Amino acid sequence: MKRVVFSVIVIAGLLLFVYSGRVQKAVAVTRVRLQARMIIGEITQRQYEEAIKKASFGSMFWDPRAVLAVD
Repeated sequence: MKRVVFSVIVIAGLLLFVYSGRVQKAVAVTRVRLQARMIIGEITQRQYEEAIKKASFGSMFWDPRAVLAVD
């Protein structure tokens, strides 16, 4: 029984670790895309700053669709 519980905890930890990495990648890619859009003039500095606030690790961590949309 202890072995099963330990295995479940280890697997959950690994999944969380992998998902955290994907979230970090999604945040980085989103920020680069927003910066590129600002440089070419699609969005203003103010729109960029508002979008960057939404593209944080915490907000994307709880939104798997946003993470999967980047991949």
